[in-house]
Amino acid sequence: MDLSTQWSTVQGPDGAFDAFLALPRSGHGPTLLLLQEIFGVNAHIRAVAEQYAADGYVVLAPDLFWRQGKRLEFGYDEADWGRAAQCMQRAEVAQAQADIGAAAAALRAMPGAEGRLAALGYCWGGRMAYLALANGHAEHAVAYYGGGIQDCLARADDIRAPLLLHFGGATPTSRARRCARLPNVSAHTNRSTSTCIRRPNTASTATTAAATTSAARPRRTATPCCS
Repeated sequence: MDLSTQWSTVQGPDGAFDAFLALPRSGHGPTLLLLQEIFGVNAHIRAVAEQYAADGYVVLAPDLFWRQGKRLEFGYDEADWGRAAQCMQRAEVAQAQADIGAAAAALRAMPGAEGRLAALGYCWGGRMAYLALANGHAEHAVAYYGGGIQDCLARADDIRAPLLLHFGGATPTSRARRCARLPNVSAHTNRSTSTCIRRPNTASTATTAAATTSAARPRRTATPCCS
């Protein structure tokens, strides 16, 4: 892929933290804040950032577990699942949202940043994307199998911009229906896939046009679910 990547530093309210930056060949494009699963900004999330950058996006994936350890990343075996779950449980949502706000400001300030900013997250990151939209850190948001959004519906009145939700067929129907009733929401359930909308070892095209400002066709690679 013709792009460039690097780890950058974001100055947050509680200190500096790292974020993975992926730039398209042109060096400029619409902005995408990519929010991690509980497994950190691991090889999978970095690969997703690269896929979006290859499609023309300027992508920033902040390390939201930095208070527990710099650039923590986990795989998908049983031991790593346990460690990742502990990190999620220890993470303070308010602190993560403050970091997301700082990362969004840093992304908007980049020379190559264009258009309105979209937050896109997977699982725990999907909930963070929902809250980022509610907190005004993004102009659009996309959540794939966003674990816990159904527990944050008290913030629904703060959603005043487009929100796109993707669920897999194994997602409890009640959860999907509750989320789909949110204002400004377009919700899609793929009955042929699991909770995590998984297609192992493949890349698939995501329908994000309703929640981004670019005409590019972003791709995503699925990962084991964490909800």
